[in-house]
Amino acid sequence: MECHGIDRGNRCVQFPPDQRVARLVAAMPILGQYRPLSDVQCYAKGTLAVCDGVLKHGHFGVSLARFRVHPDGSVTPVCPSKRGQDTTSVFCVE
Repeated sequence: MECHGIDRGNRCVQFPPDQRVARLVAAMPILGQYRPLSDVQCYAKGTLAVCDGVLKHGHFGVSLARFRVHPDGSVTPVCPSKRGQDTTSVFCVE
């Protein structure tokens, strides 16, 4: 079974689909070499969301990229400390 949420040891905590978060993530800028972003699907629970999408016309994919959902409804990527370290990196545009 695919885990659309977070792994806790040997079990998955599934998040429900969230189309509102998916629309926000689909509108975010991404690193140029990965454009365009399409087919975004997000799953959210509380203040955390994970998203999957297709990059560069299907040449690459992003899976389980992590995002923080803020009280005002905005969404920001949870960027790794080093670029390229995980799938969220494509959203960490400076």
